Amino acid sequence: MTNDPNKPAPKNQRGRKRALPPYARFDQFYSILPEGKYMFIPTRTLWDAAQINSLLGSNATRDLDKKRGCSQLVWAPGEPLTIEDRIILKGAWRDAPGNRCFNLYVPPDPIDGDPTKAFAWINLGRKLFGVEDAEHLMDWIAHRLQFPHIKINHALVLGSHAQGIGKDSWLWPVGHALGKWNWCNVSARKAYNDAAGFNSFLESVILQISEAHDLEKARFAFYDMTKDWCAAPPETLMVADKHVKAHPILNVVGVIYTTNHKTDGLYIPADDRRHFVAWSDLTPSYFPEGYWTRYWDWVKNRNGWRDIAAMLATRDVSKFDPYQPPRKTAAWHSIVAAGAEPQDAELLDVLESLGVLPGDMPDAITVHMVANAAPAELGAALLKNKKMAPHRFEDVGYASVHCPDRKDGLWRVNGRRQMIYARRDLPREAQMRAARELAEAPSVSAISAAEAAAAELAGSES
Repeated sequence: MTNDPNKPAPKNQRGRKRALPPYARFDQFYSILPEGKYMFIPTRTLWDAAQINSLLGSNATRDLDKKRGCSQLVWAPGEPLTIEDRIILKGAWRDAPGNRCFNLYVPPDPIDGDPTKAFAWINLGRKLFGVEDAEHLMDWIAHRLQFPHIKINHALVLGSHAQGIGKDSWLWPVGHALGKWNWCNVSARKAYNDAAGFNSFLESVILQISEAHDLEKARFAFYDMTKDWCAAPPETLMVADKHVKAHPILNVVGVIYTTNHKTDGLYIPADDRRHFVAWSDLTPSYFPEGYWTRYWDWVKNRNGWRDIAAMLATRDVSKFDPYQPPRKTAAWHSIVAAGAEPQDAELLDVLESLGVLPGDMPDAITVHMVANAAPAELGAALLKNKKMAPHRFEDVGYASVHCPDRKDGLWRVNGRRQMIYARRDLPREAQMRAARELAEAPSVSAISAAEAAAAELAGSES
């Protein structure tokens, strides 16, 4: 039986022509070979072979497999519906002549609003977060709308102590501008629990993670888990849901956290470069009576969201660098300080005292350098338990640099064989250069107060 739409419709058992549903056209399906099912293009849903054959004829699935077969499902903004002669192999695009990928991404509908009429939304953002922070937020959002195929290497954190001040009301039109199918809202707890399972929420141009506080001790693991969501590399992620097997997507998701908890919400370490934190101190009483009624009437009933979408689509983001680490706001510092262990704060004070400039930290250090500059108790603890040093220094932004000339990886510094730690934010070449400069510096022979205290402590314990 042919599937040519120009041929007569198939006949039923009584010989009469069987009318096909208007959507049952051969050209509206692709065969997804790894799934053994058939993608209906308008809804991006998979249909069983029996459904296809009952609508298009008994040979329909065979013809789809041969003529419209796809080797892989992907989600790739910026790419066409079908991506010819390429596949994603182990996280990267690879030429594969004769193969075809089906792209699950659906672009937003055309935008027909007036960008000059979006001031009420702009003004609300400035009221909530201040002008400087609001401008960054709007640039970030506009970049996601204009360039959904480009990863922004930091997430947004929108917070306030008070509930009901309008954070979600401000974000609502953004989801409509992107296309609601390109926006997903999931709780922090669900994101954490489902990250390794049904995690199709990552197939989003913007992913809003709300209630970013109900994680308790898991917030440390949550930070590590979401690193790959907030910045690239990796270039791709794997996702799956209850109806679709695991498949690759381009890692271009933009993450927005919303929270009402500054000190017991998200964990952000001192060396973080992945979060821009905008905080609002407003309360619901700030807004006059009737404000939200007028706002929602404009946004929904008078299509204000279309004007907002048009403004975002035409906003000049030429100076916005998606790869540049974001500015560290006062709220960012507050969250970092709340998550830091007391001993880490003390260690950071010591490291800053060793820096060339006030508030700076040295490019390379050793345990003995820090112990010599630290209060006797902290210095003694560092020298007594050197196995903890890599963990302690990792927490405050340093990584070990192994000496390439020695099997044990240790350097000779100040007459001692010891490990050198360099700032983790430096390129590998700069880390190695800083380590060599430190190792080649003139030696200074003196016993420190920390060494004396450590020796005394060891003697008393023995």
